[in-house]
Amino acid sequence: YSLLSERLRLKTPPELQCSLFCGGLQCKYERSDCWRIEQRELDVIYSNWITDDLIAMSRPNSAIAGELIELFKKHKVKSIFNLQQLGEHSKCGAGLQKSGFAYDPQLFMENNIYFYNYQWKDYSNISQHFLLDIIKVLSFSLKEGKAAIHCHAGLGRTGVLIACYLLYCKEINSPAD
Repeated sequence: YSLLSERLRLKTPPELQCSLFCGGLQCKYERSDCWRIEQRELDVIYSNWITDDLIAMSRPNSAIAGELIELFKKHKVKSIFNLQQLGEHSKCGAGLQKSGFAYDPQLFMENNIYFYNYQWKDYSNISQHFLLDIIKVLSFSLKEGKAAIHCHAGLGRTGVLIACYLLYCKEINSPAD
């Protein structure tokens, strides 16, 4: 996104962001056909393996939940971390379920995939304490199997969490170190 686009997004009321910036019903983060195959490690969704056991992805939706669960089982993904707030991006794609998300978390849990929701407001920062709580739970969950992490697009909050996890738990340093 451009700097101008980001500034406009921050000033736009959340209920208008979807139709103005994401594409509303045609939101590219809600559709796999907008992405090249190399941008979809899990075929049905925009996704990228960051490490052997962490996958970053856009938010799932009810239309692909069944297929995604099968892919999770195939790849031994045991946890899904949702960084969205209830009701977030309500006008993107097919909209939201009764759960307040684009999918029903219960479906994942019924298939032995742990569900964690840490509500992190889009385009905002969180406290160090809250971030460490998420990192500790993520670290614990990875002892059970691989983890999928998503916000809306799978870029901002998702990327920040994964980067912080790698720095804190894996002690990964910059190439200059």
